[in-house]
Amino acid sequence: MLIEDRQPFSLHLGFDSWQEIDTRESTLLPFGIWAVRIAAEDLSRYMQLNFTRRVAGAWEYVDHRVLIDYAPVKHWLAS
Repeated sequence: MLIEDRQPFSLHLGFDSWQEIDTRESTLLPFGIWAVRIAAEDLSRYMQLNFTRRVAGAWEYVDHRVLIDYAPVKHWLAS
């Protein structure tokens, strides 16, 4: 998952109602987009991601919540 913005930011995040809180810095991607990448294995144990951003030293004062739903995927070769 990528959390993106058009300017550098710090991502303050937690899981399942703000448990296991962490702060990560964004990195510059192509086309001038700044982002924090959250790996699938970081999300796999949780039901939701909670986050807010700090830009230029100021909080955005919005608590975002992303529900995480993993549907089982079966892979096979057709005969």
